[in-house]
Amino acid sequence: MNYDPLKIKSIEVVTKKYFLGGMGYYGIVDCKTYKGDMNSYALDPRSVILDFEGLQQQRQFYSPSYETSQKYSSRLPDFRSLLYWNPSLRTGNTGTEDIEFFSSDAAGRYVAVIQGISDQGNPAVRSLYFKVKK
Repeated sequence: MNYDPLKIKSIEVVTKKYFLGGMGYYGIVDCKTYKGDMNSYALDPRSVILDFEGLQQQRQFYSPSYETSQKYSSRLPDFRSLLYWNPSLRTGNTGTEDIEFFSSDAAGRYVAVIQGISDQGNPAVRSLYFKVKK
């Protein structure tokens, strides 16, 4: 790469497999210049160029727990749109796992999106729909 290094603000390298939608990439090189362009530098025409959100840290999501009948009957309305999140769920040998969660109190049609990564690093996505009635 023949480019003036004084024009480059930062270079970040992701050395692990990166997933974007259903595609997996074996690494990312993120070059940022002070002017936000690569000036007259021409990339290889076979290069894949895309915007990405960067690495995301694991987040914690609220999930209600109603251990007692008193907690269940005295609770506030639940209007969450994200009903269940478990980034470390592992399936057994059959590739299945039972999960339980409380639905929202907001009536409507919901979509459950199940996303995962196999032990070999291949992405998998499934969707299913369910209704919450008043």
